[in-house]
Amino acid sequence: MTVGQGGSTKGRAGAGGDVMRSQSVEDAHRASTLVGGHLDILESISSGVMNFDRAGRITYANRAAREIFSLKPGEALGRDAADVFCGEVRIINLIREALDEQRVRSRVELPVRLGGRREVWLGISTSLLRDAAGAVDGATFILSDITEVRRLQEEVATKERLAALGEMSAGIAHELRNSVGTILGFARLLECQLDPRPGRGAEPLGDIVRECKSMEGVLQQFLDFTKPAGLMPESVSVPEIVGEALRLLESRIADAGVSLECNSEPTLPPVMGDPLRLRQAFTNVAQNAIEAMAEGDRLVVSCYQRQATDRVTVRFADTGVGIAPENLERIFNPFFTLKDDGVGLGLSLVHKIVSAHGGEIHVESELGRGTTVVILLPVEGREEGEERE
Repeated sequence: MTVGQGGSTKGRAGAGGDVMRSQSVEDAHRASTLVGGHLDILESISSGVMNFDRAGRITYANRAAREIFSLKPGEALGRDAADVFCGEVRIINLIREALDEQRVRSRVELPVRLGGRREVWLGISTSLLRDAAGAVDGATFILSDITEVRRLQEEVATKERLAALGEMSAGIAHELRNSVGTILGFARLLECQLDPRPGRGAEPLGDIVRECKSMEGVLQQFLDFTKPAGLMPESVSVPEIVGEALRLLESRIADAGVSLECNSEPTLPPVMGDPLRLRQAFTNVAQNAIEAMAEGDRLVVSCYQRQATDRVTVRFADTGVGIAPENLERIFNPFFTLKDDGVGLGLSLVHKIVSAHGGEIHVESELGRGTTVVILLPVEGREEGEERE
């Protein structure tokens, strides 16, 4: 009886153990599924996520983070962050700041250039990882590519600066123009009264008249800049307008000793634009390129349309002196110029004309290697953001 009862008791204990083991397996499976689900979520989100251990080694990088830094799956795992982010001292400092000083940032915006690629702006938030006892076990970065946001912010800021400076320069230009007109009128009056023969005192008046006319030309540029674009749009062929602009500069191209190459896709759709204004914009861009090049340099002008876009692209690529990074963001500012005899309104007018057409203009440059200006113009009959069939 006792043995039977003991045997029965043992049987019940064995059944209970099976239940516990089964529950443990289910819990482990559930935990594994939960972890896997979290990883799936992290791999799917558009923000980059990177984890670092106490030594600064990368322990996790989701798909978005790998795309931002051009990393292959598993490539960065276990590697020191200083090796992966070589040269990007600001990122390394954020990691060390979190791990060594336990300081976190809710939002930091900084430019990053890795592996010789173009500059990318990142928004970075940092937080600490803690173990079960609450001790710091590592750090997490949340990354967002905000390059396009920064570009739009700069574009809005540029337009605001152009508007403010336009209003100011309009008043100044009108006042100066009145004064210059008065001086020019008196100078011409004196010319009529003085003996025009050499040595009789009329020569300085000729210099005054020429300088006044030159000043009038500069003031007219100011006034053109301050006026609304006043477009007279019609259906136009971009390659034809580009060709007209380049023909106007044939003598300057020959005098500068530079070569010109012009390429165009044969079936580009038309754009709705003002042909005179567009020609002015293309002429200004090409003229800047010519003036930035030395004898033997090359200017390549291309007209094309990328697949699945509703924009016609005009690309001016020169092999001239290039523009320093600190000056690149200022080139559309009115009155900013790198030329000894420049007024600084050429590219400001180009920006104004392109914006009035609903287009965009982008500039990339490298000192000693040249500058590329890209102008995007909406295709006729397509609304902003409409996709091609």
